[in-house]
Amino acid sequence: MSEIIGESVEHRGGAIRNAGYVISRYARILTSDIVRFVYSPECIVCEERLEQDKVYFCQRCRDNAQDISFPLCIRCRNQITVPRMGCACNDGAAVSVLWTCGMFDGFYRAVIHAIKYHGLLPLSKTAAEILASRIRETQRLPAVDLLVPIPLHWSRHLQRGFNQSELIAEHLGALLDTEVSNKVLRRVKRTKDQTRLSAKEREANMRGAFAPTGRRELADRRILLVDDVTTTGSTLNEAAAALRQAGCRNVFAAVVAVASIN
Repeated sequence: MSEIIGESVEHRGGAIRNAGYVISRYARILTSDIVRFVYSPECIVCEERLEQDKVYFCQRCRDNAQDISFPLCIRCRNQITVPRMGCACNDGAAVSVLWTCGMFDGFYRAVIHAIKYHGLLPLSKTAAEILASRIRETQRLPAVDLLVPIPLHWSRHLQRGFNQSELIAEHLGALLDTEVSNKVLRRVKRTKDQTRLSAKEREANMRGAFAPTGRRELADRRILLVDDVTTTGSTLNEAAAALRQAGCRNVFAAVVAVASIN
């Protein structure tokens, strides 16, 4: 009986969290549009006034973005010319190859912050479009069966109202014509904010943070993990390790921006 009651409470809690997510998500979209209607739209980077509504940045700031047009090794950050081969220094690592739009500075920092902290959710599609074009430019994307966004802990998801990585993954999946699932990986540990943590502290902080929830769906699959930003790669590697333990054949990663390790 206690198990049934526990399951019922957990089910109701999940329903409440989902309802809160939906309401908060669309409230943020509506609020951001109202603010931009009342006030003159400005570039999210340089704050210059924009002539067009529904545009969030000026062409000059976009042109000045620190783009990265090739796949990287998640460990040494060197260019990988043949993604299916990976990098020599990355032997045995959970994430084989990393794709990104560019450096977490200026333009890409502004895009990610605008999505996460200011509710400008339409920019998640912009980020996905740039990321998709970057992947297509290399013309070396190994066969991928499934896109999996890095999940938030349920408490943080409820607090924020949405998962920016999930929004980006949804748009990226549509652009790459690849299935997306937020059901096969969950965050089982509420981790500390990693902004001020060292590389070793980040690794320890993320240890045991993820667990696979769809082992049957993951068996022998080739996964592309999707996140907004990576610094040391600790989050991506820990998530990839959990997926590999569930039987995935290979795990790649795609992020909007790469932050400097130092």
